Amino acid sequence: YKYDGLRDAFRTIARTEGVKGLWTGTGISSIRSILATSANMTVNSLSKEKLLQDPAFAFLGFKAGPVTDAVCAMFSGLACVTANNPADVVRTRLYNQPFKFVDGHRVG
Repeated sequence: YKYDGLRDAFRTIARTEGVKGLWTGTGISSIRSILATSANMTVNSLSKEKLLQDPAFAFLGFKAGPVTDAVCAMFSGLACVTANNPADVVRTRLYNQPFKFVDGHRVG
């Protein structure tokens, strides 16, 4: 790594890129968080509702409790990973792309 610690990283980035450089990547990370939370909460709620209340799933015998919670968490985890994958690819490429400074602005 090119920094000697957290303090050195903050100091170096602030000096070379300005304070704005400390916030690089915040936009795509925010989008990723929105996608993850939306998928997680929606699928967990809907799958729990379906398993517990829909007569089509009554033969499975799910009742409110830790087993139902675990099954619904697996469904929501799968949805979360599926929703996050495109944002993760974009974020990784943005974080790893080379850049240079032209007239005090980051280019690349």
